[in-house]
Amino acid sequence: MTLRAPAPLLGFLALMLLVTGCRTYGGYDSEARTHAQMKQANDRFADDLTRAEGELEALQEAVANNEALEPLAERYANLIDRHRETLETHEGIVEALNADTDYRTLHRNYGTLITEQRVMTNHYRMVTERVYATVTDGDVPTRVVPEAASYTEPYEYRQMKNASRPSMSAALDGSL
Repeated sequence: MTLRAPAPLLGFLALMLLVTGCRTYGGYDSEARTHAQMKQANDRFADDLTRAEGELEALQEAVANNEALEPLAERYANLIDRHRETLETHEGIVEALNADTDYRTLHRNYGTLITEQRVMTNHYRMVTERVYATVTDGDVPTRVVPEAASYTEPYEYRQMKNASRPSMSAALDGSL
């Protein structure tokens, strides 16, 4: 004996799946909010560039006392040049899009912006950690997962939310 679901029930379930699935893409003013978030992300990225330029000055001053920092200062200067180029590209993307652009395009471009900005922050962090290791004649500091980390929220997600870049002045002081 085989059980068959009645055709109207299957049709109703398919219709409900289609209707609820469509609500997850756009609508409810999400396009305007996503575009505003893209602008905010670019503003923060521009602020990070200003901070990095100040840190480069401090690093270049430290090169006078420690020549081993010279290649790291060059790497940091290259990162700043790349940061400027990336910021210009991101500003162009945000200007090309507007709050009336479809949700999927905005969401895809917003994800690209955030990912590229996070990669840039990680590059800055790696150079700063190497500066610390050079100043202290030690190893690059390791990041340890806290013992109280829960399994409900992966540690990487928490780290991304609260990601603060270590400062160059702390690395140069040996107090990273």
